Amino acid sequence: MKVTPAGYGHLVGTLASLEIPLVVLLEGGYFLDAIPEDAFHTVKALIEREPTKLPLGFPSLGTVDEIFMKNLLTIMSKVQERFPTLKLLLEQFQHLNGNAVPIQEIQYTGERDFSLPFPTRGVYGDFPELNRFQETFHKQLLPQYLNPPKREILEISSKDKTVFIKCNGNIVVSFTPNLRKSIRKHEVSFIFYFIYLPLSWQFELKWAQLMDEILKSDGEKESKLELPKCLNLLNSILLRV
Repeated sequence: MKVTPAGYGHLVGTLASLEIPLVVLLEGGYFLDAIPEDAFHTVKALIEREPTKLPLGFPSLGTVDEIFMKNLLTIMSKVQERFPTLKLLLEQFQHLNGNAVPIQEIQYTGERDFSLPFPTRGVYGDFPELNRFQETFHKQLLPQYLNPPKREILEISSKDKTVFIKCNGNIVVSFTPNLRKSIRKHEVSFIFYFIYLPLSWQFELKWAQLMDEILKSDGEKESKLELPKCLNLLNSILLRV
């Protein structure tokens, strides 16, 4: 219930921008007020084939929860042998980030008490905070979409084999790829998922230009990723806390 309509638009738009086949299925309906908005932004993203430029967080998206990131990386680690892309991303996470991939035990804390066929109505009981949730959704969240704040544009440049991402002239990310072209595409994948996508939640950033700069760099013997200007969002995703 915490995924906003703009969040659905961003998720679907990001996938659609990759020009891959997509199937979208409406399931659930836990907060009926949001379904029309969720559906609208999902279909809009499918048509435009790009992530939404609306605010994603509410009231803001400053960081990603550390527990969520550790759980996500743990799940990726557990299934990496079945999904080679996840394995490559984890290898790059450890190599470029300088941190070991955290592995923690995830335990189910719910009650496994049900009978078949499983009922589809009246299972969850009343939602005690429904009125407050509805008021926040209609009076605070949706009005943001009518007059969204203008996003800052991130500049992309390169010098001496290093690619820079700047905001208002300040370097926020510097990346020096490995000179071995055989692993360059793996580094590009890491930058796409762990750097570009999170930045695209808040800023305007051209992926095609960023990828081109990375691919045409001569690279160094050892690749290097630095975040000279502290961005809490990226630091939380890379677990640099």
